[in-house]
Amino acid sequence: MEIEKKFNIGDYTIIKIVTQDFLLENCYIIKHSGCNEIVIIDPGYNMEEILKETQYNEMHIKFIILSHAHFDHLGISAELQEKFRIPCYVHINDKRMLMHADMYAQRFAGCRVKIPKEISFYDSDKLFVFGEESFSVIHTPGHSEGGVCIIFNNFIFTGDTLLFESIGRTDLPTGNMKHLSQSIKKIFELSSDHMLIFPGHGGNWSIYEAKKWWNENKHIYINNSLGFD
Repeated sequence: MEIEKKFNIGDYTIIKIVTQDFLLENCYIIKHSGCNEIVIIDPGYNMEEILKETQYNEMHIKFIILSHAHFDHLGISAELQEKFRIPCYVHINDKRMLMHADMYAQRFAGCRVKIPKEISFYDSDKLFVFGEESFSVIHTPGHSEGGVCIIFNNFIFTGDTLLFESIGRTDLPTGNMKHLSQSIKKIFELSSDHMLIFPGHGGNWSIYEAKKWWNENKHIYINNSLGFD
């Protein structure tokens, strides 16, 4: 595992770490210049890199947010929570999937994942205070029933809802193509064209590029009723 890229956007620094196995899941560490705290989105299996980044810069982890409860995004959330005594936020509609994450990890990847003992569940769009600003978490079901996207002023973390020139698959438990299509529409309605998309897998792109691609290709996905990641 290694740090792939670092982005400086306004008062924020975003560090992207990719789990280097066949899952290639993106973990994001977000720092705000106005405080010594960080937020982690989808830790994956990146404990060494996360600890290195936090300890080197003497940063405090404020909390973890999961874009959804699939095991590759959950990863070492439990271990981080136990070590730092921090909350982990998951949408309530993914509670059942979270409880079965270890079973899915063994079945689909031949690995194990520990389920956090304490989870902060929420059931609607939520606002978080971070540094001197705030960001919102919006419910975007489709890839999973409890999928969410995390929206800052100039960038958005889309989990597996919207990927680079692709979308999350909908043939897994609680997946639904109609809901995913509605969630993508919701993302576009709440975002500006210039905003940068940080997805759960793969590379980054802008809302403008994503809108253009989706308008040209959505009929393919809707007709096939599934995505590809």
